[in-house]
Amino acid sequence: ALELEEARAEGLATLADALEELDGVRRELAVSKARCDATEHAASGLAEERKVELKRWRAGAEEVERLRKMLADDTAAQAKSLKIVEKHRGVLTLARAELTSQSHLMTSQVDKLTSQEAELKKLAADLGEERARRAAGADEVAALRNEVTSANKALDGKVAELERARQAKRGCW
Repeated sequence: ALELEEARAEGLATLADALEELDGVRRELAVSKARCDATEHAASGLAEERKVELKRWRAGAEEVERLRKMLADDTAAQAKSLKIVEKHRGVLTLARAELTSQSHLMTSQVDKLTSQEAELKKLAADLGEERARRAAGADEVAALRNEVTSANKALDGKVAELERARQAKRGCW
């Protein structure tokens, strides 16, 4: 926007300089025309010189008109450029607002995800503890099974021993 303002200021300064230059050319043309008129009245032999001056004056007037038109076109182009810049500025402002809104939304989502991550870590730690308890319980169950198996074998041995003793007693009767 500052560059456009500077460019516009330069364009306006150039326009002012050109208008001053045009005024100077007009004055010169007016002086030349007056000289031509005086020359025509003074001597008919100078009529050719007057025609040349008139042609120069007309060429100058055409140049002045061409410059005036150029300046008008430049001014219109600058106005159009400023409108485009203003339009883009509005679009950029809307885009900036949208990005800010999305940034806030993303920050909120990151906060939620961070909170969920902390909860998941806590759940994972709890799960690890539960697994450790279950593993310890499984070890205890295996130890108890081994004890029960050993006790069953011992009982089986005692039952077999009693059975032999009973049979031996029967044989004795």
